[in-house]
Amino acid sequence: MQMRTDGNVNQWKDSTHTFDTVLADVERGECYVVEDDGSMVATFVLMLREESTYSRIDGAWLRDAPYVTIHRLASDGHRGGIAHFVFDWAREWGRDLRVDTHADNLRMQRLFVQYGFVYCGTIWLQDGTPRRAYHFATQTCRYR
Repeated sequence: MQMRTDGNVNQWKDSTHTFDTVLADVERGECYVVEDDGSMVATFVLMLREESTYSRIDGAWLRDAPYVTIHRLASDGHRGGIAHFVFDWAREWGRDLRVDTHADNLRMQRLFVQYGFVYCGTIWLQDGTPRRAYHFATQTCRYR
């Protein structure tokens, strides 16, 4: 697993994402897959509802506007550009994007910044562990 190779040994431990977690994501209609030529190459969760753990942040979100949250983005590691593809697709909802990641997940942090996300501070998961929070503010231009 690439995260372990990168030195990220603390995120997504064996009991983090159980079958019940994935099933709940599917039942809520929030679990998506990315296919390439009929093969699944990635999966992620897209939440259109507010993320409860984002209500408290040590820092500040860029703005208080409707947003979507991307969670649990994982790919098979054989194709580049998956994260940017997912971010582009999520932007089609016309809302800001919010994400978070473990402090050890330097690869994901670089992807966020490369895409244009801004680091906003620290949020805490329900179990009390901290995560680095990022925000991408979608700019809407209106011409008359």
